[in-house]
Amino acid sequence: MSGYGVARRLRAQPGLRTGLIVALSGNPGNEAPACAAGIDRHLMKPVDVGALRRALG
Repeated sequence: MSGYGVARRLRAQPGLRTGLIVALSGNPGNEAPACAAGIDRHLMKPVDVGALRRALG
């Protein structure tokens, strides 16, 4: 299952607190599908540690 599928399943669970879902990708074109799947943040590989820290806030 892809990360998109995992995110969709987590978001579909009634009453399940999923928290923040962050996707790491090597393709900038994956941002829109990640958002559509319920992923909160999309970061590009190699991941900038500062950007990851800000995303996890």
